[in-house]
Parts: sequence; structure tokens; C-alpha cells
Amino acid sequence: MGAGASTSSQALPEFVSEAQCRQAFGDGAFDPQLFFGLVADPSDPDPVVRRDELLAAIKASTEMVGELHPIMHAAMAVEQADAFLFMTGAGMGVDSGLGTFRGRNAGVWPPLKDLGMDFTEMSTPSHFQSDPRLAWAFWHYRHQAYTRHSRPHKGYRLLASWAKRAKYGAFSFTSNIDGHWERPEVGLPGGADSVLEVHGALTNLQCSDQSCLTHSSIWPTPENLGGLQVYPGNLAKAVGELPICPTCASTARPNVLMFNDGGFASKRKEAQRRRYDEWVDSLPTGAKVCVIEVGAGLAIPTVRHEAEKMARQLKATLVRINLDDCTIDGLGEPSATEIEIPMGGLKALEAIEQARVSAGLAQTQTTAIDTSTDVSTDV
Repeated sequence: MGAGASTSSQALPEFVSEAQCRQAFGDGAFDPQLFFGLVADPSDPDPVVRRDELLAAIKASTEMVGELHPIMHAAMAVEQADAFLFMTGAGMGVDSGLGTFRGRNAGVWPPLKDLGMDFTEMSTPSHFQSDPRLAWAFWHYRHQAYTRHSRPHKGYRLLASWAKRAKYGAFSFTSNIDGHWERPEVGLPGGADSVLEVHGALTNLQCSDQSCLTHSSIWPTPENLGGLQVYPGNLAKAVGELPICPTCASTARPNVLMFNDGGFASKRKEAQRRRYDEWVDSLPTGAKVCVIEVGAGLAIPTVRHEAEKMARQLKATLVRINLDDCTIDGLGEPSATEIEIPMGGLKALEAIEQARVSAGLAQTQTTAIDTSTDVSTDV
């Protein structure tokens, strides 16, 4: 609320104009122009809104923790959107108990320090040739953590619930390899056909030998990796039968795009990309698209660049949620809108939904979502 605003609600008439709102409350956390543009009668040359409706919106703004104005701004963008693009990076998985690769939530595989290696060095396909048991010790840990001992947090289901109300639905573009967006409990309209996993996923395997006749083929990762084990005494060595290619019996590897990776089998990703491009191309001119980016880092900015590109191309609203760096350095498109929210993913999404409902913006309240913790504790 603007500094020095002292007008009480009793001083406002039953129906309030934008000018009266500005005089009473200033131009602080609450954005009168955006609010009136969304809820007032557009045919009225001097639009007004009910005092109670206005005060409820302002109250919801002031009750938000942290960045007040961006939360309300995002809530309004969500409510008016008729299509969504969900762009997610490693930070989206933090609320599911997963570590990121860098930043304050970094933490992927404990033995890296003892081996004198960083994440990038370990995430190369050459290890499947030089030391396959070391390679599979690393990828076994990631497979167990990402696909067996964690599940999508309620932020996924919240985003999916917004997509279900949108006229043109949604598409998920993610650099995460956990397969969470494809899980049926998320409820994304279109399911797996509305997901582009730009770096592949741990849910599928491929041959590590590029000379294999079926190198381009992939197959589902077996449950529990066929009994492969890694024991506490030596976390850097996988024990048991390693996954193998059914064609040539070479060591199999995850269908994940690694560093220095010329052998990634990309057919599945290419099919996902075609569906993504077709969905974007199907959006009519003038569609109100909301691009919601969550937890996408700067080191490998694939997701951030795609989000900015789509915001410019579709003249969309870009909501960037990032605990470490939510800055948007200008989209260069006057019709695109930028909203920066310096919060964690789940906290920000819940705050947006709270603002949307509490402010009376919601045409229909989102179906109740379980608010109990859904982070597995047995990673």
C-alpha cells in the first residue's frame, strides 16, 4: 500500500472508481489499473467496482508474505489466461526433496567430493565405457532418488488444475529428468502427450554403444533397475547385474542428455518437440498465454531462454519464480508482461492461488488439493 495512504474503507462509496482507489491507497503493492482492467465493465467509460470486492483484493495483497505486488499480479494473470506454458528446471524438484546442481539447494551425489569430481564431470557418458560400475552407482542413486523415493509435490497438481480451466490447455517444457510431469497423479491435461523433457528422462534406457544396430531405440527402465544395488561401504560401485542392451548386450545407460554426449538417442525427445511445436502453432492469435517458469537456473539456461522466447513470440505474460535469480532482463516485446517472484516454487504457487481465491478473482475455485506434506522421507 502506498506510503501515507490514510483513507479508511468508510470514506469509500459503495462503488469505487480507479481514481478514488488511487487517492485512497496509492500505487504500492496493489495495482489499481490492472485490477480495474480485469474486473470492471469494459463498456463503462468510467468503470467502477464494488467497495467490498476491492477491499477483499487489497486485503489479500497485504496478507501475502514477501513480494506482495508480483503475487497479486501473477494471480490476475493466471485467472485471465486461456493457455499455459509451464517451464520448469531443477528448482521445481526442491519441494519434492530433490537437490539442485548448484546454488543454495545443491546436493546430488555424496561421493563426488571424495572422487575429486564435480557434477558435470560425473554426468558424461564416457564412464559407461571406462568404468560402468562407477557410472551406474551414480545413476542408480539418481534413479532411486528421482523416480522411486520422491513424487511430484502439490505445486504440480496446482499448476495442472489451472490448466484444466484454460480454454486451450497447457504444455510442460522441462529440463528435469525425473518424469514427474508425466505421472497420472499430476493430472496435466493431455498427460505425457503434453510434456517436452528437453534433457530426456530416467524413466527410459538406451544402449551406450553407438555402433549398436538399435542404438536409437529406447525401452522403459525396469522396476528397481533389475535389483542393481549400491551398498554404504562403497557408494561409488554398483553391485549386481548391470542393465544391458537387449540387442548387443552392451551396458545400457539412461536416456538422458549428458555433458559431452554425442550418443543420446533423441527420437523420443524429437517426437515430444513436434507435439510441443504443434500445440504452440495451434494457439489462435490473441490467445492470453501465461508462461510460468519455476526454478530454472542460469548455468544452463535452456528453460529460461525458451520461456523468454515464448513470451516474446506469443506476447504472453512471463511469471519467473526463482529463489536465487528471478530477474527478467527485458523481453523486448511491448505486449509481453514480466513478473518476477523471488520465492521457492511451491511457496510461490500456493501464494498465487491464495491471492487468486481470497481476492475474489477466481471464477471457479480450484479443486481442493491435499496440503499435507508429500515429500518422501526415505531418500
